[in-house]
Amino acid sequence: MQPITNLLITASCKAVKFLKRDFLELEMLQRYNKGNYDFCNKSYIKTQDLLRNELQKYTSSLFFPEDKFELDNASEMVLLINPLDSLSNLEKSIPFFAVSITCLKKINKILTTVCTVINFPALDEIYYVEKGKGVWVGNNTTNNSGRLRVSACSSFDNFLISTDDFNINPVFLKNARVFGSYCYGVLLLAAGKIDAVYFSSLNYTLKASFDLIVRESGGIIINNDKTFVATNYELSEKFKHLLLEKTSLSS
Repeated sequence: MQPITNLLITASCKAVKFLKRDFLELEMLQRYNKGNYDFCNKSYIKTQDLLRNELQKYTSSLFFPEDKFELDNASEMVLLINPLDSLSNLEKSIPFFAVSITCLKKINKILTTVCTVINFPALDEIYYVEKGKGVWVGNNTTNNSGRLRVSACSSFDNFLISTDDFNINPVFLKNARVFGSYCYGVLLLAAGKIDAVYFSSLNYTLKASFDLIVRESGGIIINNDKTFVATNYELSEKFKHLLLEKTSLSS
């Protein structure tokens, strides 16, 4: 494991300690109330502050979802940070929410994604991926870890897709799943538990990390422009055909 990956894991673990406490507090309420949003928004801000304080020791180039970021940034190292991928899940005490940190470094004068750490405090799971070394999952209390690989599913008869867009081809919709967390969806793809993702509104702090996660788990990215679409190699050609078919029908 690279030293920077260790640093990101340590920083994420420090930041999520109180997020788990907040989740348990919301879960004990057993019902939603109007104050939950304000409570969770404070959790977001506190997580952001903790991560900023911890990570600025290593670089001043920290970017959060609300910041403007360009790939031609002059910095030698950049950290893209999503303090809380899915505030709405936390708000409803649903455990699918995560802290995501991605490191980009200058390689041949181009900022390149080298590693990502994604920490799910309520699930006690931590995922990390390094360029050329695969995607791994462990937990916050032991050193055990396992490598993830995409599925070998080759038929739409038994395939599953995670999406946030219900205007996609109906073939996909009959087996669609919505988790409310982009990170959770893409890591289920990496683990072979679902077979594709179709996201229409990813923020830039997640796109670079998802690209690395899919490639390092053996998947293929079909689109990473306005939408983020990825699957395994067995389904990729069929998937492209159905996407083009839907596009031509809607144009």
